[in-house]
Amino acid sequence: MSIEHDPTGPASSSVERYCPSCERSYVDRDRCPTDGTQLVSLTTAEDALIGRDVDGRFTIEARLGAGGMGTVYRAVQHSVGRPVAIKIVNPRLVSDPLVIKRFLREAKLTSRLSHPHAVAVLDFGQTRDGLFYLVMELLEGRTLRQVLEADGRFGLERLSRVGGQICEALEGAHRLAIVHRDLKPSNIMILDGPAGGDLVKVLDFGLAKSLSTDTTSISTVTSSGALLGTPAYMPPEAALGLEVDARADLYSLGVILYQLASGRMPFTATTVHELVAKHAHESPPSLTGVPVALVTLVDRLLAKDPAARPESAAAVQAALAEVARDARAERGAASGPDAFSDTLSSAGRAPRPAPAPRRRGAWIVGAAIAVGLVVAAWIVAAQRETPSSVAPAPALSTPPPPPAVDPAPAPPPAPAAAVVPAVDAGAPPPPRRPASRRPARSKTPPAAATSPDAGAYPW
Repeated sequence: MSIEHDPTGPASSSVERYCPSCERSYVDRDRCPTDGTQLVSLTTAEDALIGRDVDGRFTIEARLGAGGMGTVYRAVQHSVGRPVAIKIVNPRLVSDPLVIKRFLREAKLTSRLSHPHAVAVLDFGQTRDGLFYLVMELLEGRTLRQVLEADGRFGLERLSRVGGQICEALEGAHRLAIVHRDLKPSNIMILDGPAGGDLVKVLDFGLAKSLSTDTTSISTVTSSGALLGTPAYMPPEAALGLEVDARADLYSLGVILYQLASGRMPFTATTVHELVAKHAHESPPSLTGVPVALVTLVDRLLAKDPAARPESAAAVQAALAEVARDARAERGAASGPDAFSDTLSSAGRAPRPAPAPRRRGAWIVGAAIAVGLVVAAWIVAAQRETPSSVAPAPALSTPPPPPAVDPAPAPPPAPAAAVVPAVDAGAPPPPRRPASRRPARSKTPPAAATSPDAGAYPW
């Protein structure tokens, strides 16, 4: 059943025209604007249920929408004064035992399902005059169909987020052996989440069937001529009248993801029978403009053979999350390090200063070169200095001048008597030092020092 506020829906005094394919109502139209199906004219009258008291606990206030099994109303629960939604079986079907059994089965199963992404069933029963009802939480929001019509195709992030929440609701139902059997955008509500994002609630497990307790065959349930499920989202096994399981919901989910990713349906037709035949025998065109991983996932979901589909809704959720992660990683790699730095700065975090190893390394290299030059100069000067050509420097009151290199060739050595300095008779002879050390100074200048640099040292 669709709980959808359609701005093009019927007014209280207008003739309602109903589309059996998408289960939406229109006014002043002959064909459905979405799939082209011929609309069925429904004669409407003033709804006698408006203002009615239900079992002394609820009061019906307004009509919200209609579906294949009945009508949904806004009501108020007397005990706590909260608004609720009440679904009442169409009175024209109340004489059909099969419809009543299906309704009671729905009430029992959905009351067992408690999940944050599934609508909560609060109560169910039968009025004194024979009307069966189901009380649910009232949701304020838009259906996924309305969101898709208003916003167009979804981006990868939003598709993964919305699809993942649908998978969570299906996984919770499948663990209780509940199959939705009529999953479609008009049965999915999009609410405003706590952080402003999309909060998904899957509605209307009205066609759900227990795998563990239901022994009624598919052919018996549909013997009245009712087609269980919406043809545009119907899995091939259901279209062929075969037994269905949780993988049927995964096929419907694949149709929804195809629609969200492309903005179009995988199959279109002018009649319901043609549409059902395409789902049963044809393959849809492959998605374009989306990651290959998403194309592969949707193709698996739309496989004709249920065994070729993913094993569970949880597996589909994990695959969608991986598609979103890969897309984020690809965007991050394409943006480069500059974009990453901009992201950090925009978040109020100052960028980390870059280290300067090159300046420290240049300082060390420069110091090493300077030391090398000094050592080289010292070695050259030491090689040029001999005991016969170097005389002790005169005593100075100030430190010796910086070393100088004599570019002129050294004079020929003088006779030994000419280079021996005069010393005091009582003074001990100066100790002999190696050529690489500084000779001891003498108080008497050399006798035959003719060069102005004769008393200079390499250092």
